[in-house]
Amino acid sequence: MPEQCALAGKTKSNKGCSNRSASRRSRGVIIPLSTVLVRSLLESRNQFWVPQYKKDVDQLISRHGIA
Repeated sequence: MPEQCALAGKTKSNKGCSNRSASRRSRGVIIPLSTVLVRSLLESRNQFWVPQYKKDVDQLISRHGIA
């Protein structure tokens, strides 16, 4: 019986480990994807803004590490 408990503990531990690694992989995909989407949104909207705001847009892009 103690062996079964130990095995069950390992199984739960492994499941938690795999869930954490899956969430890390998801974050690794989601963050670059959102960065690309934000960059494209800012660049597409940038053409409609008056040139005096270009400096502000550039600062916003650099502050968020999108450039």
